[in-house]
Amino acid sequence: MCEFLKVENYTKGSCIGKGSFGIVYKIADNKTGEILAAKCFMNLAEPDYVNKLDFRREIYLLSQLKHPSVIKYIGYSPTNFEGLNFSVIVTEYLPNGTLKQILEQLHRSNPPEKWSETKTLINIFGVASAMSYLHANNVLHRDLKPENILEDEHYYPKVTDFGLSKIEN
Repeated sequence: MCEFLKVENYTKGSCIGKGSFGIVYKIADNKTGEILAAKCFMNLAEPDYVNKLDFRREIYLLSQLKHPSVIKYIGYSPTNFEGLNFSVIVTEYLPNGTLKQILEQLHRSNPPEKWSETKTLINIFGVASAMSYLHANNVLHRDLKPENILEDEHYYPKVTDFGLSKIEN
């Protein structure tokens, strides 16, 4: 596992997502002010072997994957912001939410101001390129859905959430 971080070097901000694993927060680097995302697990302090394996696999995969359409991994901490033994994964922060949120806006005929047919094609090709990269590296995502595709400041897609992923030999 790569890039051990001290969560004391970051300030926890608002909640930006929730799931069965825990909560994702917007955080700020205390030195640089850079805004990042912290996926805070809530069930990994208990002796649940499967969850700990999933977490380790996700850390390993994120630390190895380098692709423009895969979320950028920053590091991890074995303790959370309250000093408890709940692990945290830190990644880049993507400000424009999920593809699911954009699809819901499109369905209501209220797309984001900078969304266009070109952005739709960029998303299609970006996700396809990410999946091709993953498969070429023997990684099966196993949870690809609009909620797991985040949008950067230009509405370019980034595949995220590798908790259910598997490495095929």
